Amino acid sequence: MKLLVVRFWLVFVLGCSLKWCSSALAQVVEDDTLSTQVRGDGTDFTIDGGKRAGGNLFHSFERFSLPTGGSATFNNAIDVNHIFSRVTGNDASHIDGVIRAMGGADLIMINPRGIIFGPGAELDIGGSFIGSTADRVEFADGTFFSATDVHATPLLTVSAPVGLQFGDRAAPIVSRSEFFDFDTFANGLTVPYGETLALLGGDIEIVGKAAAGNQGGLTAFGGRIILGGVAPGSRVGLAQDDGWSADFSSVREFRNVRIADALVFANTFPTFGSSDGFIELQGQQVSISNTQVSAAVLGNTLGGDIFIRASREIVIDKSSQVLTTVFSGTGSAGDISLVAPIVRVLDESFIFATTQTEGNGGNIEISASELVELAGDPDIGPTLIRADSFALKDNPVLEGDAGTIAIKTGRLIVRDGVLIASSTKGDRFGETGEGSSGSIIIRASESVEISGLGTLIEQDNPLRSGVFATSERTATSDGGSIDIQTPSLSVTDGATIATGTTGVGTTGDGGAIAITADRIIVRDGGQIIASTTDGSTGAGGELTIEAGNVRVSGSGSAIAAESTGAGDAGRVSLDITDDLKIDDGGRLSVSATGTGAPGGLFVTAENIYIRGAGSAIAAENNSSADAGNIKLTATEKLQLEDGGRISVRGTTETGAAGNIELAANRLYLQDSRIDAETAGGRGNIIIRSEDLRLRDGSSISTSATGPADGGNITIGPLASSSISNSVILFDTSTITARAVGGNGGNIFITAETIFFPPGSIDASSEFGIDGNVEIFNPETDPSRSLAVLPSETETPAPLESCGANTGVLQSRFTNLGRGGIPIAPTEAAGDLGVWEDLDLPEAETSSHPGSRQLVEAETWVVDPHGRVRLVASEPTGSTCRLSAGSKPVGLP
Repeated sequence: MKLLVVRFWLVFVLGCSLKWCSSALAQVVEDDTLSTQVRGDGTDFTIDGGKRAGGNLFHSFERFSLPTGGSATFNNAIDVNHIFSRVTGNDASHIDGVIRAMGGADLIMINPRGIIFGPGAELDIGGSFIGSTADRVEFADGTFFSATDVHATPLLTVSAPVGLQFGDRAAPIVSRSEFFDFDTFANGLTVPYGETLALLGGDIEIVGKAAAGNQGGLTAFGGRIILGGVAPGSRVGLAQDDGWSADFSSVREFRNVRIADALVFANTFPTFGSSDGFIELQGQQVSISNTQVSAAVLGNTLGGDIFIRASREIVIDKSSQVLTTVFSGTGSAGDISLVAPIVRVLDESFIFATTQTEGNGGNIEISASELVELAGDPDIGPTLIRADSFALKDNPVLEGDAGTIAIKTGRLIVRDGVLIASSTKGDRFGETGEGSSGSIIIRASESVEISGLGTLIEQDNPLRSGVFATSERTATSDGGSIDIQTPSLSVTDGATIATGTTGVGTTGDGGAIAITADRIIVRDGGQIIASTTDGSTGAGGELTIEAGNVRVSGSGSAIAAESTGAGDAGRVSLDITDDLKIDDGGRLSVSATGTGAPGGLFVTAENIYIRGAGSAIAAENNSSADAGNIKLTATEKLQLEDGGRISVRGTTETGAAGNIELAANRLYLQDSRIDAETAGGRGNIIIRSEDLRLRDGSSISTSATGPADGGNITIGPLASSSISNSVILFDTSTITARAVGGNGGNIFITAETIFFPPGSIDASSEFGIDGNVEIFNPETDPSRSLAVLPSETETPAPLESCGANTGVLQSRFTNLGRGGIPIAPTEAAGDLGVWEDLDLPEAETSSHPGSRQLVEAETWVVDPHGRVRLVASEPTGSTCRLSAGSKPVGLP
């Protein structure tokens, strides 16, 4: 309650000074420490006298306040360079009128009790203005000009001021000036072109009039605006070199800086001078609300920089704009730097360092040790961070390069419709953009979270919200790159990370995307994409990811490189130390639907999982160019489940499909597919795995339409020098290589162990020549012949034996009955009732000259017609031991 009373009293005191209390407090009264002389009628005051030391003039006042419409004029000599004014009384300065000075003198005013500029406050001086609530001014020779130690004889000096020293208080400075000059568009407190306007105190507050476009604020065209909120006991360094500068390096604690409903202008107009603008805001919390902070360029000169630093937090919200844009001429935009532990840019606010001319765009740097939060308002519009280069109708050729956007933080949150973009573009009327797009660099020590829907409609080019580096609309230079490094990256709810080329007449190539993270999640429509779109002839950039784990989940979610124009799509490369998971309709893909070619897709991981209908790793080609290949390497497992798919597809007869090359220790398919479809050739599948299993109707297939030949399927072990692999097909699963008008593809299988139902492996053509199926088992001697066994079964009968037993175990032939054989090929063998006749018939010697002797089969092969043949060696002796019986038969 006591705190509320104090705050109410402070508001009352500050408010009354501008209304009822103006008659009592609105006075300019000299003190008796210097020979300052004040003449006035209570409204307008003239200030003479003072003490002069070289180019410095010193004045001392007991009170310095102006009523609404009043004025205070320093009647100084023209050759005075600096006017130092101190207020030694106990009252804050309430200024609602005009402060004037003669010539080009700078005015440095200190009042430790506070300075408040009312709506009618105005500066009419020829030089710079520094207003401060410091106790004293420090000079280069070690002397001070103090407003608190008034009893000591001041040592006046000709030296330049080098600092401001605060005592046990740091009173606020407030400006509510609503001044506006319709001729120059100057707002609020204003200094001449190229001069400095600095307010250095405790809490700093600049409040304008919240009218259409705002009114009031601070103006220093071509000059410098410096706002610094510091704590008691601080020292702020001062220096003068082509304008004043402030040094906050020795300040240990800051106070807040707040700007609302105002215009803060340090724009550059070369017709008035050659100096560039500069804005510096320094405080504990720097808040910019419904305000434009601008150091823009209109002409052939360099733009100014904007530096905003806070010891705790920077907040830019409510449609605020911070910009260093080049609007005309050949000048280049200045840089924008935001530095604080926490930086928030919210509610349709803009940060622009763009160029619309031959000059270069500026760079944007956001550095926050803890958090950067960028958030739009889906109901109002997006929040924009842009360092673009683009041409206007009146600028036929744009040669300026876009700037770089660099964000360094602990945690980056981008949500609810935010566009971070560095692009180069021409004009929709045909003007050419020749400048290069800048890069976007993000470093986050904890996480990057990009989420939320929000659509930006920029002229005729709709863009999804997210992070973009593009070459657009008749641009001839390349797009910029995106480089992200963080332990955790999530791109969700329709958000996008993208580079690309887009628009008719665009010849520049798209930039690359490089992401390094421990964990990456792309879900619920999120996308990471490098593209080249319709009308563009530039190539898409490469997409490279290095990560521990990557997951792409949900319909519309994708990591992709695509081309819908004449340019080729870039390649996609993922180097993953642990797992890659594609599920619930997520996609990892390269594609081309225009005349450009898709790039290749390359993945290395420990495990690769593809689960769910619509989930796929795919290379699709609807163009006349050849498609890219898919190469996946899983050091442990590659598993497809529940409709998961790996596919390449070429739909045109002039463009060949890509190939699929898979390498995995274990490769399992469950109700899933690996397929290659082509209308123009290729579309081969190469699989190297130690353990390949297909279940629940899974398939590995190549297919060709039209006159194209079917692709080949090659299956073998990881290392050709050691063949110990297995290939097993269950549950109506198939391996097929088919064609329609062309020849069927060939199937080559090398395995130590192989099991498949009859007819599950097929190489055929509907109208062309069937392909071949070749199965190589390393235990099979190729010189062995095939013996055709009877296909009809019969009840076993005692067979005649060969000659008398010699006592040495010889080969034997056993004719098995029904016992142990499954009812259907798809069922497992079981121990059915077994009948076994162990009686031997009488031995009898029989000779069959020229007849073929049957021996025990050792393995099987598939003949050219797809039928299974048992293979046996020729007998080594002329005698054998035969027996009849029935034994269970099944898989080991």
